[in-house]
Amino acid sequence: MEKEVLMLRLLLVVGLLTLCYAQDLMVYNDTLNPVFKDVSTADAQHKSLVNRKPVFSGATSISFIPDGANTLSFICSNCFNSSYTLQFYVNGGTSGNQKIVITILEKSLQILKIPISSCLEKSFIPSNSWALASCKFSNLSNTALSGISFQSASGPQPQLFLDQITLIAPSVKPIKPTPSISHPLKSSRSRSRSISASPIIKHSPSHSKAPSHSSLPSRSQHKASLSSSLKPSNTPNPSTSISAAPSIHPIICEAKLHWSSSSNGILLNKNPFYIKGVSWFGFETHYVPDGLGSNSISLYRAFTLLSKNNFNSLRIPISLEMVLSNPIDPFSLGTNSNPSGIPAATSKPGSKALDILDQIILYAQGFNILIVLDMHVLQTNGTANPLWYDTKYTEAQMTQGWVTLAQRYKTYWNVFAADLKSNIHGIATWNSGDLSTDWMSASQRISNAILNTGVNWLIFIQGVENVADQQNNVHFWGGNFEGVQKSSGQIILERPEYQDRIVYSPHVFGPSVEAEIQIKSKDKGGSIGSGKNKDYNTRWNIDFGAVPNITGRAVVIGEFGGKNASQDEIWLTTIGEYLIQNNFNSIYYWSLTSDFSGRRGLLDKNWKNEDQELLEWMKKVVASPSVVDCQEKSTKSEGSIVVNTRTREESLMWIGIGVGGSSCGLVCVLVLVVVVLVRKRKNRKFVKSANINLEAEAEYSDFRPLDL
Repeated sequence: MEKEVLMLRLLLVVGLLTLCYAQDLMVYNDTLNPVFKDVSTADAQHKSLVNRKPVFSGATSISFIPDGANTLSFICSNCFNSSYTLQFYVNGGTSGNQKIVITILEKSLQILKIPISSCLEKSFIPSNSWALASCKFSNLSNTALSGISFQSASGPQPQLFLDQITLIAPSVKPIKPTPSISHPLKSSRSRSRSISASPIIKHSPSHSKAPSHSSLPSRSQHKASLSSSLKPSNTPNPSTSISAAPSIHPIICEAKLHWSSSSNGILLNKNPFYIKGVSWFGFETHYVPDGLGSNSISLYRAFTLLSKNNFNSLRIPISLEMVLSNPIDPFSLGTNSNPSGIPAATSKPGSKALDILDQIILYAQGFNILIVLDMHVLQTNGTANPLWYDTKYTEAQMTQGWVTLAQRYKTYWNVFAADLKSNIHGIATWNSGDLSTDWMSASQRISNAILNTGVNWLIFIQGVENVADQQNNVHFWGGNFEGVQKSSGQIILERPEYQDRIVYSPHVFGPSVEAEIQIKSKDKGGSIGSGKNKDYNTRWNIDFGAVPNITGRAVVIGEFGGKNASQDEIWLTTIGEYLIQNNFNSIYYWSLTSDFSGRRGLLDKNWKNEDQELLEWMKKVVASPSVVDCQEKSTKSEGSIVVNTRTREESLMWIGIGVGGSSCGLVCVLVLVVVVLVRKRKNRKFVKSANINLEAEAEYSDFRPLDL
């Protein structure tokens, strides 16, 4: 007991010392700090957190049109107090002299209003130039505070711009960055000498350590849970009315992420990386993701759905025609009452398709969602081409399309892979030597061209439908890798350093989708088809299951799914068990919503109801989806990589608070340690603290425009 008391005293002393050395808390610097939540009432037409011009420092700034009651509001959970000073840079645009009031919040209460004129040296916002604003609120005593809000002080005001919003800790001199003009895709890699870009890799199960390729749960451990009901859910999504935009992470990470396909799996900076992904179709048919053009869903709701279910990647099908011609999008994205999340300048009819794709990829950064670009079809709204070219588009044009994409997205840290061509089938061959049909040789040529641009991408290569002397007589489109299992049939690229970028990516669908495959027995290992067809496990082993051990490369299931037919439910359970048993840790489900053929989606065809059983299935099959937290982090060593198994919520507490610079994070950890010592609970997991509210949305759900 005496040892515990001594330890308690020591921890309290450390906690008090920590409080004496509070650090600056960055609110916005190219991105909103994850510690803060954007609860602005201004819609996407009146606010953007990724404004490109003007910018004081870095790549982006905030644009805000204070139209009456619209607010620009950021909240946290008591992450600063009245001893801090609010500093930021403001630009009045072409007008200047905007009348703005800044409100300090204590939870949802407005406890202090500060005219922006009192924070400026010349008492007014200048036009077409930047001015430093410094606002003190020490007269609030030592109150714990939870948010700041900007709003018009007198009716509608012209557009203004904000940058480098920082809460300066007491006794710490502010760092005044040098104004610069940055290319939109170039990052400001260092905001000060003490800050460096450091991607943080995490996994999100409740395991004690990150599982290796050979240590995932066995089939028997998951058999019962996977065979639970897989019927669609009609539970409404509670977030259908939420349309606030998220923070966008800065583009500072691309040089620090080193992807490879080796040791039978995907590695990020030599650490195992597990993908839990989904496809969102639409660009390949009408130049915008399905549902976004019809205003059925916003980017916020789509990415919130993915994030809360621990999806870490989005596969975006596109067409070659879209890339080469960059056509005008015919849709108006979002409304005033239901904004899409696309900035106003890009959401109106007349915008280019690739500009919309830019914004979606940037938006995904705010949720740490990785992007795979999938060349789904050649002609927009066309049929699934059996080859990589047709009568309209040549292989040279296909190659040029991919080079265009690589050059455009080279510095977008979350674009990490190219799926060369989807649904290769029919007359396509593998290692036949016939240049007109040999997909193996064509994929080598196209892959070399992409990697020669210098991108740090993985290359997803699908299989074919048929190969010579195949063991299975029927295969899914793109799902036949029997040819790869021969030494002469493995992909060889022109440079040795390119070899570890190759990922083999089969497609697998249930029997209701592929009419050729019929379940002949309801037994999970039952035989299917006839002739050369084997039971499911044997069949998948022949198709792609042996590829990792033979080639050493990763296999990622690029598409899989089915309809709601009872035979697909049996199939879904069976393939789930197969993937777990054979350690296939990376998959992409098709698709976010039900498609035209009735394939089951994470959301129903009306974009309203989530399929909870399907989401639960995904949770079991990919039990440890990795997370890349690409953000600035104070560190003495450049490029350090942290691998741990904390969940997203735990990572927000441990890492997000630390990034914000608040001493609360360490103090809360100390409090938790004290609790452990006092209660003598061994192996207690430090997940949440009473001082850190990770459900800020619920706490501020009734936040309203400020009453002036």
